[in-house]
Amino acid sequence: MKHIFLFIDKERSAAYGRGTYIQQMVKCLQDSKNISLNIVQFFAGNKEFDVVIENNVHVYSFPFKNIQPSLLSRYYRNCWYILKNYIKLTSKDHVIFHLNFIREFELIKFMRKDYPLSKIFFTLHFQEWASTLQGNVDYYKRIIKKGATSSNTSLENEVYLNYVIEKQSLEEVDKIVCLSKFTERLLIENYTISADKVLLIYNGLEDDFIVLNEKEKEQLKKRLFIPVYEKIILFVGRLDSSKGLDILINAFKEVIALNPECRLVIVGDGNFAEYLKMAKDLWNKIVFTGWLPKEDLCLFYQVADIAVLPSVHEQCSYVAIEMMGFKLPIISSPAYGLREMIDLYDNGIIVETREKEDQMLISSHALGVAILEALKIEKSKNIIMPSIYKLENTKINYLNLYSEHS
Repeated sequence: MKHIFLFIDKERSAAYGRGTYIQQMVKCLQDSKNISLNIVQFFAGNKEFDVVIENNVHVYSFPFKNIQPSLLSRYYRNCWYILKNYIKLTSKDHVIFHLNFIREFELIKFMRKDYPLSKIFFTLHFQEWASTLQGNVDYYKRIIKKGATSSNTSLENEVYLNYVIEKQSLEEVDKIVCLSKFTERLLIENYTISADKVLLIYNGLEDDFIVLNEKEKEQLKKRLFIPVYEKIILFVGRLDSSKGLDILINAFKEVIALNPECRLVIVGDGNFAEYLKMAKDLWNKIVFTGWLPKEDLCLFYQVADIAVLPSVHEQCSYVAIEMMGFKLPIISSPAYGLREMIDLYDNGIIVETREKEDQMLISSHALGVAILEALKIEKSKNIIMPSIYKLENTKINYLNLYSEHS
């Protein structure tokens, strides 16, 4: 029996798709023979440690503690001392610990000590440099190449120190799962991590998307009180600068001046005050829905005419996969993960960026032009979502990974 433990920080799992990732991993593994699946949630909403069994999956939830970063080691240590009492193995069993956050690496020394024959995997969902440098890959590589020098700015020193720490941490695990070819190459070429340790597995979703015909779409628009004649431009994601929403709102101002029969729908949580202020004078043309459950979100995918992803960094976006599933034309920034995805999709437009100091920015004007062009193109019915983003493909790859390392 293979005992697989998937670790997740519940407090931060909504960011970078890690919550969705765990949900999809459960779908992939819960019915697999010879696999005992366990989910370990840190910083969960419960007040005390809890264990439940849901659909053959053991879920261990450790309570949220608002603690100082300096005390994280103690938190994880205490969690481990409790968790290991629930790990029951026979001589024929194998255990795989699969981490999803860098800060969970505090557990590795305990895993190695208590289970020396175990394997430790890590899925790399996010890298700190991408946020700090707003996706400026070339600048990041220059910082790595230059190393620690007296000529570095404080920002460069911070980025380089994080690089060194991350590199050392990644060396500690047995396998690193990357979500994009870009990240796979970055680890091998710039982090000098052995290619044998790095594996590419794309995120995937079930292909259960329902695309409406024009008559059905009109009926749904009426139900949502959206004028039938309006073109819907859809954004889905967190309301923060890393998602490029400020650029999209400014681009929409140019779009609406030339094509007033359109509407921008923004789905997601975040800093509403900042973006509502930015949308002043267009409040009747910009809809902020907040976070939506899947069934409600799907309604907006079904009525949308185009989707926009102006993020400054991504790995393998679940939102992009959903947009592909609904056959939407996608206008995207060239953020490293997104470019890779759009290149594989027959209905996407990439708006190129310009480098500015420590950032990579797309022009709101260029984005507006791309939106206007996309609105003129009739949505194709023959678009197919790339098979590598289907959950069945993801499932096969993870089952192969776990079977090869047990």
